[in-house]
Amino acid sequence: MTDKWWRVTGAFGLGWFVLFAVGAIVLQGEPPPFNQPAAEARGFFAARGGRYLVGDYLAGLAFIFGFLPFVVGLRSLLGRAEGGLQVGSRLLLVAGMTTVVVGDAATVFTDAMALAGGGAELNDATIHWLAVIGSIAGVLHVAGAAFPIQGEPDGVLFTLRFLGLIAFALFVLLTSISMLTMREPRLRDLAPMPR
Repeated sequence: MTDKWWRVTGAFGLGWFVLFAVGAIVLQGEPPPFNQPAAEARGFFAARGGRYLVGDYLAGLAFIFGFLPFVVGLRSLLGRAEGGLQVGSRLLLVAGMTTVVVGDAATVFTDAMALAGGGAELNDATIHWLAVIGSIAGVLHVAGAAFPIQGEPDGVLFTLRFLGLIAFALFVLLTSISMLTMREPRLRDLAPMPR
């Protein structure tokens, strides 16, 4: 193993980003919105069902073999910075695992249709914006999850959901690059200030 473990964590994050982009965006494409006739969905999955499933499989591999190791490594890095009980970094780990479970559960219905047919060397501004992007991603994704209630597949809530996914991907990408380029986190720079 390497003594620069955070770089391995960053590589896992980049691996997630690439596999997820290829699987979920390039291969799966965009199924018809929920308010379109069922015949349109059947036609989409009849024509692209196999490609959709391959994309979903790649996206699933990305989350299991890229995103989860990334979240575990990020939790370790943030835990070193937190010290003490490390509540925030532990919550990050739980949130990451929940993201995988909820995301996997959310694809069950479309899969069935397809089958049927912050480191020490970063400046403060970078750390600030990574935190902002991470926070915005969570809020937008949760708010946007209610888009079926609005009854418009391309309405405001769906746009929030989409922006949340983009912000989430951007957060993982930028954090991964940061971890890959970090020389070494120094505990004195990561540790909380004494009172």
